[in-house]
Amino acid sequence: MSPTEEAAGGGGDDYDRLSELKAFDDSKAGVKGLVDAGVTTIPAIFRGHLLQEGPKVSSSSSSSSTSLSIIPVIDLSAADAVAREEVVAQLKAAAETVGFFQLVNHGVPSELLCEMLPSVRRFNEEPHEVKRPYYTRDARRKDSHAQGGLQALLASRWLDVPPVAGALLVNVGDLLQLVSNGRFKSVEHRVVANRSRDTARVSVACFCNADIARSTRLYGPIAELIAADDSDGAGRALYRNVTVPEFLAHYDKKGLDGRPALHRFQLLQ
Repeated sequence: MSPTEEAAGGGGDDYDRLSELKAFDDSKAGVKGLVDAGVTTIPAIFRGHLLQEGPKVSSSSSSSSTSLSIIPVIDLSAADAVAREEVVAQLKAAAETVGFFQLVNHGVPSELLCEMLPSVRRFNEEPHEVKRPYYTRDARRKDSHAQGGLQALLASRWLDVPPVAGALLVNVGDLLQLVSNGRFKSVEHRVVANRSRDTARVSVACFCNADIARSTRLYGPIAELIAADDSDGAGRALYRNVTVPEFLAHYDKKGLDGRPALHRFQLLQ
């Protein structure tokens, strides 16, 4: 399969993503189940939309070196107040410019991080009957899990995000961009299929989300940030208020169509 075939999105105008996604969920076998079944092509629900004039893809070697120079590595070990202010400034700058950053000296024991990935591998090698009870899309479940690889769209190029030993990789989400009135950047990112059948890519993601259990709370641009964005102090909100369930319903329905989910909630200027 060529890289273009792998990356091409959708299944045509009549493609029913929600039905395919439901069938995948109902199997409760996960991606490992597809691999064990001998799948030879990447299902459309996992493919991003490839625009004819889309961003360029950097080679692995140049991508890694460029990513390391663009994505900040921030040390959280600051002890005194002055150093802490500098760390906060670095976090703010990274969120406003890149939308991705890596954290070191974060307090999570290295032994725990080293054991985490082998534990995930062992779990994925368990029989389907053992894993089935844990398969869910309920984000409130304490055992929610996910796996994948990562590239980020930075400076109009898809760049590999190389791991830094012991670091935690953080990216700004859509709702954080919304409440910051566009100051913090939710950067488009994607998973790249592993071409090797002998080596499985494993990653562990932790999502920091607002409570989505039938919440009616409205989230919108923070008033102080709206005022600060205009010289006259009046300011203009870039996004309308939205509940988390409304945002997630739109996000799930739109699928991987190459358009940011936030576009739907932008206000005309």
